[in-house]
Amino acid sequence: MKQCVIENKICCGSNCRCESSCCDHNVATIISFVKIISQKWSLKIINILNEQECGFNELHHHLKECTRKVLVETLNNLIEKNIIEKKVYRKNNVVYSSYCLTNIGFELVRVLYQIKRFSCAYLAD
Repeated sequence: MKQCVIENKICCGSNCRCESSCCDHNVATIISFVKIISQKWSLKIINILNEQECGFNELHHHLKECTRKVLVETLNNLIEKNIIEKKVYRKNNVVYSSYCLTNIGFELVRVLYQIKRFSCAYLAD
Protein backbone atom coordinates (compact mmCIF):
# COMPACT_ATOMS: atom_id res chain seq x y z
CA MET A 1 0.00 0.00 0.00
CA LYS A 2 1.43 3.35 -1.02
CA GLN A 3 1.64 5.90 1.77
CA CYS A 4 1.61 9.63 1.33
CA VAL A 5 4.98 11.21 1.99
CA ILE A 6 5.54 14.94 2.47
CA GLU A 7 8.99 16.33 3.17
CA ASN A 8 10.31 12.77 3.60
CA LYS A 9 7.81 12.06 6.39
CA ILE A 10 4.80 9.78 6.27
CA CYS A 11 1.86 12.09 6.85
CA CYS A 12 -0.94 9.55 6.90
CA GLY A 13 -1.19 5.81 7.18
CA SER A 14 -3.44 5.21 4.21
CA ASN A 15 -3.39 5.70 0.48
CA CYS A 16 -2.57 9.23 -0.51
CA ARG A 17 -5.59 11.47 -1.00
CA CYS A 18 -3.73 14.77 -1.03
CA GLU A 19 -6.24 16.29 -3.39
CA SER A 20 -8.77 16.14 -0.53
CA SER A 21 -6.41 17.85 1.94
CA CYS A 22 -5.67 14.81 4.10
CA CYS A 23 -2.01 15.82 4.06
CA ASP A 24 -2.49 19.45 4.96
CA HIS A 25 0.78 20.81 6.37
CA ASN A 26 -1.01 23.02 8.87
CA VAL A 27 -3.04 20.12 10.33
CA ALA A 28 -6.38 21.69 9.41
CA THR A 29 -8.05 18.29 9.15
CA ILE A 30 -6.95 17.40 12.68
CA ILE A 31 -8.22 20.73 13.95
CA SER A 32 -11.59 20.05 12.29
CA PHE A 33 -11.71 16.65 13.98
CA VAL A 34 -10.86 18.15 17.38
CA LYS A 35 -13.58 20.79 16.97
CA ILE A 36 -16.16 18.07 16.45
CA ILE A 37 -15.20 15.97 19.44
CA SER A 38 -14.45 18.90 21.73
CA GLN A 39 -18.03 20.14 21.71
CA LYS A 40 -19.21 19.68 25.27
CA TRP A 41 -21.79 16.94 24.65
CA SER A 42 -20.47 15.27 21.48
CA LEU A 43 -18.34 12.59 23.14
CA LYS A 44 -21.06 11.76 25.64
CA ILE A 45 -23.62 11.38 22.85
CA ILE A 46 -21.22 9.24 20.79
CA ASN A 47 -20.51 7.09 23.84
CA ILE A 48 -24.22 6.53 24.54
CA LEU A 49 -24.99 5.73 20.90
CA ASN A 50 -22.05 3.33 20.79
CA GLU A 51 -23.95 1.26 23.35
CA GLN A 52 -27.45 1.56 21.91
CA GLU A 53 -29.74 3.38 19.52
CA CYS A 54 -31.72 6.05 21.41
CA GLY A 55 -34.62 8.37 20.92
CA PHE A 56 -34.31 12.07 21.71
CA ASN A 57 -36.00 11.84 25.12
CA GLU A 58 -33.85 8.88 26.10
CA LEU A 59 -30.71 10.79 25.14
CA HIS A 60 -31.94 13.82 27.07
CA HIS A 61 -32.56 11.58 30.09
CA HIS A 62 -28.92 10.36 29.93
CA LEU A 63 -27.68 13.95 29.58
CA LYS A 64 -29.82 15.63 32.23
CA GLU A 65 -27.65 18.75 32.43
CA CYS A 66 -27.81 19.34 28.66
CA THR A 67 -30.63 21.62 27.56
CA ARG A 68 -32.94 20.41 24.82
CA LYS A 69 -31.76 23.25 22.57
CA VAL A 70 -28.08 22.35 22.97
CA LEU A 71 -28.87 18.66 22.49
CA VAL A 72 -30.68 19.42 19.22
CA GLU A 73 -27.78 21.59 18.00
CA THR A 74 -25.19 18.94 18.91
CA LEU A 75 -27.20 16.13 17.31
CA ASN A 76 -27.65 18.18 14.13
CA ASN A 77 -23.92 18.90 14.00
CA LEU A 78 -23.08 15.21 14.38
CA ILE A 79 -25.65 14.33 11.70
CA GLU A 80 -24.14 16.96 9.38
CA LYS A 81 -20.71 15.38 9.88
CA ASN A 82 -22.21 11.93 9.16
CA ILE A 83 -21.19 10.61 12.57
CA ILE A 84 -24.74 9.81 13.62
CA GLU A 85 -27.97 9.37 11.74
CA LYS A 86 -31.57 10.05 12.63
CA LYS A 87 -34.02 7.29 11.80
CA VAL A 88 -37.68 8.17 11.47
CA TYR A 89 -40.35 5.47 11.45
CA ARG A 90 -44.07 4.99 12.02
CA LYS A 91 -45.67 2.65 14.49
CA ASN A 92 -49.45 2.58 14.93
CA ASN A 93 -49.79 5.91 13.09
CA VAL A 94 -47.33 7.58 15.48
CA VAL A 95 -44.05 8.96 14.15
CA TYR A 96 -40.98 7.96 16.16
CA SER A 97 -37.36 8.87 15.69
CA SER A 98 -34.12 7.52 17.04
CA TYR A 99 -30.43 8.24 16.70
CA CYS A 100 -27.60 5.81 16.03
CA LEU A 101 -23.96 5.86 14.96
CA THR A 102 -23.13 5.59 11.29
CA ASN A 103 -20.24 3.44 10.06
CA ILE A 104 -18.14 6.60 10.26
CA GLY A 105 -19.31 7.05 13.85
CA PHE A 106 -18.23 3.52 14.75
CA GLU A 107 -14.87 4.15 13.09
CA LEU A 108 -14.56 7.32 15.16
CA VAL A 109 -15.23 5.28 18.32
CA ARG A 110 -12.32 2.97 17.39
CA VAL A 111 -10.05 6.00 16.98
CA LEU A 112 -11.23 7.45 20.28
CA TYR A 113 -10.44 4.17 22.06
CA GLN A 114 -6.93 4.31 20.58
CA ILE A 115 -6.56 7.86 21.91
CA LYS A 116 -7.81 6.66 25.30
CA ARG A 117 -5.28 3.80 25.38
CA PHE A 118 -2.50 6.21 24.41
CA SER A 119 -3.59 8.69 27.08
CA CYS A 120 -3.70 6.00 29.78
CA ALA A 121 -0.27 4.68 28.78
CA TYR A 122 1.61 7.93 28.29
CA LEU A 123 -0.33 10.90 29.66
CA ALA A 124 -1.73 9.60 32.93
CA ASP A 125 -0.98 11.79 35.94
